[in-house]
Amino acid sequence: MSAPCPTVRIGGIGFRERPGTGLPLPYRAFAGEGATDVEITVHRRPFAGDPPQETLFDARPNWWLGRCDEALWFRTMTADALWDRQRGSIGLHPRRSADSGGITFFSYPLAELVTLSLLAERGGLLLHACGVLAAGRVLLFAGPSGAGKSTMARLWRHRGYDILSDDRIILRTGNGSVTALGTPWHGDAGSASPAGATAAACFFLGHGAAHRATVLSPAAGAAELVRNSFSPYWDRDGMERLLASVETISGLLPCYRLDFTPAADIVDAVLEVLA
Repeated sequence: MSAPCPTVRIGGIGFRERPGTGLPLPYRAFAGEGATDVEITVHRRPFAGDPPQETLFDARPNWWLGRCDEALWFRTMTADALWDRQRGSIGLHPRRSADSGGITFFSYPLAELVTLSLLAERGGLLLHACGVLAAGRVLLFAGPSGAGKSTMARLWRHRGYDILSDDRIILRTGNGSVTALGTPWHGDAGSASPAGATAAACFFLGHGAAHRATVLSPAAGAAELVRNSFSPYWDRDGMERLLASVETISGLLPCYRLDFTPAADIVDAVLEVLA
C-alpha cells in the first residue's frame, strides 16, 4: 500500500497532490498533516479538451496563463494545470505523453504562481526578500536579484541566526501585526524553512560604500513593497486586494532603505538601528 499524500503547507495554505510523485527536496520540510485548500490530481495523459479561450498573461517560455470557461489554465514547458473556478482543485496534465511520469505541481513555477494568487485573495503577499529570525521576530531584507539577499543570509547565519528564506518570504496581516513566513523557494544561500514569526522591520537593500539606514515614510515603504512583491497582474480583484494589504503592512511595519557593504559588521549595524 502506498503512503498517503502529505499536505504541503506554504504560508498557511495547504496543497495535496494525488497521486504523490515525490516532493522536491525544498518542499519536504513543509509537508505534514492538516487541512487542504487545493487538491491537485495528476493525470497521465495530455489534456484533451478545448484550448484556452483567452490569454491573461504571457511569460513564455517559462509559463503562460489563459482562461477556459471559468477555469484558469497555467501552461509550463512540461505541464498544463487547470484550476477550477472555486479555486479548490487543479487538474495537472503532461504536455506530451513522454512527460507523464515526471510532472508535479511542485515543479517551478506552478506552486509559486498559485500561492501568490491565493495570498492576494486572503490578505497577504509574496515578497522578494530574505528573512532572518532574531530574538523571536523576523527581519526582512528585500530587493531584486543581485541586491544582496543571499549575502545577508550568509552573514547572519554565520552569526548563528536562523534564516527562513534567502529569496522569498510570505507576509500576512492580522491582529494588528505582520507575520513573516518562510517558503521553499530559496536563492543562492539555499535557505528554506516553514517557520514564521512577527515581522520587526523591512530593509530595502542597496549597495553603498558604507552602512547607512534611512527611515522610509509609510507611502515610500508601500511603494517599495509593491516594487519587490510577486503580484497576480492577471487578476484585477487580486491586485486591488494586494494593494490594500500593502497599505496595511506599510502602516504597521517600519521600513528602511539600507545601503551596505558585504561585511560582517552589517549585523551589528542593523541591530543598532533596531535598538
